[in-house]
Amino acid sequence: MELNIRWLEQNIKNNCCTTDVYTIFNLYMDLIQICKQESTGENIEKTG
Repeated sequence: MELNIRWLEQNIKNNCCTTDVYTIFNLYMDLIQICKQESTGENIEKTG
């Protein structure tokens, strides 16, 4: 998970001056998907 987050952060930093809203939105959605995949088991334990 750390590698994926670092990759997203690096992409955001590299593109921050030229990124449009669509690209930022896609990176944000990617981050949400990564978090969901990584924390599904933990969320079930915490809420259950």
